[in-house]
Amino acid sequence: MLKRIYPTFRVIRPTARLLSSDGKDDGKPVNTNSKEVLGDELLDAVNSVADDLHKNDPVAKKATKNTLISKLISHEKATFDEATGAQMQEMLDDKAIQGLLSSVATTTQTSTVLPNKSAQMRQERRGLLLLRKEIFYQAVQSGIKPAEAQKLAENAVTEAQQRLTAQRRARIEGVKEEEDSARAQKAERAESEQKFYDYAMQMAEKMLYQDDMLTFGSKARRSIKPDSSVPSLLKGTKRLGIWESTENCQDIGLQFWRDWDSRAARITNQSFGPENSFEEQIKWTEDGKQWPYPIDNEYMFGPESEVPFYEHIFLERHLSGLGLPKDGPIAHFMELVSALNVNKSFVLLQNKSLI
Repeated sequence: MLKRIYPTFRVIRPTARLLSSDGKDDGKPVNTNSKEVLGDELLDAVNSVADDLHKNDPVAKKATKNTLISKLISHEKATFDEATGAQMQEMLDDKAIQGLLSSVATTTQTSTVLPNKSAQMRQERRGLLLLRKEIFYQAVQSGIKPAEAQKLAENAVTEAQQRLTAQRRARIEGVKEEEDSARAQKAERAESEQKFYDYAMQMAEKMLYQDDMLTFGSKARRSIKPDSSVPSLLKGTKRLGIWESTENCQDIGLQFWRDWDSRAARITNQSFGPENSFEEQIKWTEDGKQWPYPIDNEYMFGPESEVPFYEHIFLERHLSGLGLPKDGPIAHFMELVSALNVNKSFVLLQNKSLI
């Protein structure tokens, strides 16, 4: 299984996994180089303190120096774990990373269920990141400097990814794979570096292109080219003679579906609202909120439009049906009321003394 790799966030001097408490797989402790961990400035300060305390006692001076270096390394380790522990724990707690690491560590039967494309891309990027860190750690453990180990890890993972992409493209197109350039690069590299490139290629094969159907046997995808010798059914000029004439042919459809489409289009257009003031006024007119043009004072009168105007003006005909006396003060009063309503309706409110 991939080892837990702690990234480095130090600015003054690069430190590798020397501060980690994890040892090698065989259980042997890692030999910590105090110069790489602490730096020249701190070591010079430790030597100065030891010289000041024990000038004439070499044994006490050496013991004091070892004690100070041990304390400083412990402090550096605690600071390193505190700075990087939360980030790595968050990454390792991700279920996607756990599933990826377990699938790489153990050989399982290939599943035919294709994962989600975006989720797979995220897992591949995280897997390549962990692979770079693992190669970096192994290179540092083998004695390579941190700067060279970082460059080696980047080159190894990038080359493995490019080789897998080229192999996949070659299998899809049905072209024979050419490995002359790969052999030439292997010959130029040293044996100590080549094992890291081989390891990167081996692990990248298990991480990348998990949805590739080329490994599914009979379900392998192949590019199919049309056969030019087969005549096309769409380019024939010979008529089948099913319809002698198309003049009498017409489109037959149900009115229900036409109304349904019109209603759906109307509802869709209404949701957007009027585009300008003209459409807004048209909508108001259709809803009866605005009079149509030209202006008609009798617009939407309804049953009242069939009643002649004089029935609203001459009211004397209603007096005969009320059983009022034909002469006297009551008859004279009602006559004045009818006349005033016809001529000047406002007189009743302004000049009541006339009645």
